[in-house]
Amino acid sequence: MPPPFGHPRSILEILPVELLSEIKSHISHGDLFTLVCFYKTCTRFAQLFGPAETQAQFWESACLLAGLGCLPGEEPDEVDWKDVAFDCIERDGFCENPECGRALLEWNEADKMADTTSLTWAPTWDTFDDWAAMIDSPTWTNQTIQEIAFSNTSSLLDPIDAKEDAYFRQYNDIHDETEEPDKDSKDYLWDHPIACRSFAIFPPTRSMSIMTLVGTKTVKNENGVTVWDEICSIQEVLDTYPGLDDLSDLFRLLEYDLPLVFGEGCSLSEFLSRIRKYRGLLQFFGISEIEMEEWEDHDSGPLLSLGYKPVKRLKPRKRLLHRIRSSENGQRKDEAIQTEA
Repeated sequence: MPPPFGHPRSILEILPVELLSEIKSHISHGDLFTLVCFYKTCTRFAQLFGPAETQAQFWESACLLAGLGCLPGEEPDEVDWKDVAFDCIERDGFCENPECGRALLEWNEADKMADTTSLTWAPTWDTFDDWAAMIDSPTWTNQTIQEIAFSNTSSLLDPIDAKEDAYFRQYNDIHDETEEPDKDSKDYLWDHPIACRSFAIFPPTRSMSIMTLVGTKTVKNENGVTVWDEICSIQEVLDTYPGLDDLSDLFRLLEYDLPLVFGEGCSLSEFLSRIRKYRGLLQFFGISEIEMEEWEDHDSGPLLSLGYKPVKRLKPRKRLLHRIRSSENGQRKDEAIQTEA
């Protein structure tokens, strides 16, 4: 039941504005989760953020300090950053995935952007070049990618949009192969704005290169490369066929882990037939990490490599074996028998 007319709805409604302002002053400008919750607590709190013109700049700076950037097609001066901040917290702030939600915001802001912005007096989109030029400064890579899986079917003729391809993996440990989750049960990355908008590397950079098993992929975003940019660049090469040398390098790297993906009755030939594309390979060896190798140059930015780990155990598929048998009249005929490998 609502309180009687004229009565405050909360103790916060009767605190003096000076005290509320003091509380606000102790919230870090990059603590987006607390700022949004603070703002939505009561109208008197919201009034402390000032007029719309002042708020526009405030929320833009808050998102940047929280390690959140622009998605493809966005420009900083055209984005309503207050809407972005509220959308991120309302839709994704309470996500329990350790590489998303409030946990990721805290990692971005407290541990990474705080050190990054200490290099300059104030963070702006124009300072990315300054940060990227400081190649001797500490560098961190966002590890959200290690939680991501991709659909097991697609083709160059009928490609899947990245929004309906990349999703959070349901299992972190190796498990027996099962049917792929249906579309409605997948937890798509695109539905997690905090993870998508988070910068892929700290300090943020406009360009970087990722070494995959099918070549090196360059990723660019003039407003700072994000996790979504990173995922889209990998998704573009998933239907490429890795070469024998590429597979040899991977198997040599995973020499001791390779037997873990062979289920009972699985043959090497069947395994190789299932991993013909990079997409197929990632069904069994998920991305375990992304690490910086070196800074190539100021324009190309950092060069990063992917690590892999076994995530799925191959289950032999049923197939038709043709066995020649003699009939009663001595005629030979083919008999198709469905069997396990």
